[in-house]
Amino acid sequence: ASVFAHAHEGIVITGADGTILDVNDTFSSITGYSYNEVLGKNPRVLKSGVMPPELYRNLWETLIAGKEWRGELQNRKKTGDLYWEKQHISPVFDAAGGITNFIAVKEDVTEQKRAERALRESEGRFRSLIALSSDFFWETDAQHRFRSMDYKELFLGPMPSTAYVGKTRWEVPHVLPDAEGWQRHRAVLEARLPFRGFAFARRAEGGDIRHFEVS
Repeated sequence: ASVFAHAHEGIVITGADGTILDVNDTFSSITGYSYNEVLGKNPRVLKSGVMPPELYRNLWETLIAGKEWRGELQNRKKTGDLYWEKQHISPVFDAAGGITNFIAVKEDVTEQKRAERALRESEGRFRSLIALSSDFFWETDAQHRFRSMDYKELFLGPMPSTAYVGKTRWEVPHVLPDAEGWQRHRAVLEARLPFRGFAFARRAEGGDIRHFEVS
């Protein structure tokens, strides 16, 4: 009883027909509905109307088949606000194997969803900037190995950008050696400081030398 009452996730216990028999305090704090307001009702009181009907059909068919259901639903609070929750619903069986109850554990993941959406939007703007810019962009891991590279033929020549993934910047073919400059560049980055104005030269496929400045 103590675990039920003080769990960080919302918990709902229903009968085999889906009628709500009990909820914990976290459920009430997430949804705005008190125990008395949902007792005897169906969990569809939280239904937002924005999720596809087939999702609910799959959920119920999975449960009455005696299986667990896991997924995410966008539900509606008592205030009318929409929120996302991650759910894990399990059937409870009697000694004969019949379903007596369902227990749903519900985690509010609204902020996580909002952060993921903001990240996707930010990455989309960044990718658009890269596509429109005449500059050359790359991304490396903490060991300075290329993770991704924006293709610019001026820099890469005919070799595809994927050929550089996994290599460090000082292993890129045709970069003219400047051990002191690269070491200084590397030391500043390892100190987690921005590095601006590092210049290096690269010999192009045709033999011409091109000069680049890196930030």
